[in-house]
Amino acid sequence: MNWIYIVENPINQQTASLTHVLEFCHAVSKIDRVTLISQAEPNSLPDIVDYQCLQIKPIRIRPHNLGYLLSTIKAYFYLQEISRSYKPDIIYERAVGFSLGPLMFARLRNISSVLEINGNWEDEHRLAVEQLSFPKKQLVSFINAFRGYSMILACHLAQQVIVVTPNLAVFLHAKGIRGENKIHIVGNGVNIERFKPLDEIKCKLDLGLHPDINYIGFVGNLALWQGVDDLISAYARLPQELKRKYYLLIIGSGPEYQRYMQISQELNLGNSVIFAGAKPYTSIPLYLGACSVLAAPKRPLLSGFSPIKIFEYLACARPILASAVEGLEFIESEKLGILFTPGDVNDLTIKLQTILNLPEEEKKEVGEIGRQYVVANHSWDAIVRTIRQYVN
Repeated sequence: MNWIYIVENPINQQTASLTHVLEFCHAVSKIDRVTLISQAEPNSLPDIVDYQCLQIKPIRIRPHNLGYLLSTIKAYFYLQEISRSYKPDIIYERAVGFSLGPLMFARLRNISSVLEINGNWEDEHRLAVEQLSFPKKQLVSFINAFRGYSMILACHLAQQVIVVTPNLAVFLHAKGIRGENKIHIVGNGVNIERFKPLDEIKCKLDLGLHPDINYIGFVGNLALWQGVDDLISAYARLPQELKRKYYLLIIGSGPEYQRYMQISQELNLGNSVIFAGAKPYTSIPLYLGACSVLAAPKRPLLSGFSPIKIFEYLACARPILASAVEGLEFIESEKLGILFTPGDVNDLTIKLQTILNLPEEEKKEVGEIGRQYVVANHSWDAIVRTIRQYVN
């Protein structure tokens, strides 16, 4: 089969969205032909060796959601332009912006179409306007409402809809998106060849970290819902002997970066909290390998969670400390780590101390179970094979 995977917005940032798109296309390319179309410069995308990338020139206009509307129209005409050369059997669209153009093109050309939805757009819109003031808040709210209606229409246009969590399936049902075998729940995945167990000491030395210090690792976008401020506060409450033995290693950037650094300074944590900044995707396995324990202190979202980073953590065979939010229950039921009450710094402190005090052999055993779990359930190859069944 010949796939066109299209994303209407830029994907050339180091984000989970970029990881998802590139790893998905890589997995498809092992069994079918796939062409990735986005606003990104093809040369800016890492590790593209087994499939082709094309660029739709971005439309730069504010507010950006108005640019999204123009982008979906442009995507429709771009697909018309290239369709004779690429002859797609499947138009696969990652839902961003208005997501109508490619699906309308597929419907008119009688081509199989799939819409992939990774978040609750109403939740995202609410968060987007919280910090805005009049009149910008009203304008963005209006555009977001318009986009919400377009997303419902896009779901109706698509032959198949892929969602990453059960909560999203419930959300779509409430919006009237129904039909036999219309919505399919398929979680995120991990590249199990790239993310694998590595020697902890060697990783530390390669990164210039102290070999005698153990590290609690966090990797991700430093946004409010990630709960990294709770992790820093809990770390500050650890007994001194644990803080001398374990440092907190935070990899990533984002809107809360400066605030998190300020919290660390106010708590007088000194060099025991390391803000490493954003790192290339290819180097993340090395940072995860340098850590003894990995943390995901997320705050609840209406969509629930199927986080790529959790699966990357598990693939590297490290025990996990995570918040007990919807979608992460398996960490405790499968004995892959410890969960704490989201937003409860006292509980996080207790659970952090508990996981750090586990005997090394037990940490290793928990990590090995985690590795086995993602290999069996969440490789990108398995994810693609599952989705492929729905479009044949």
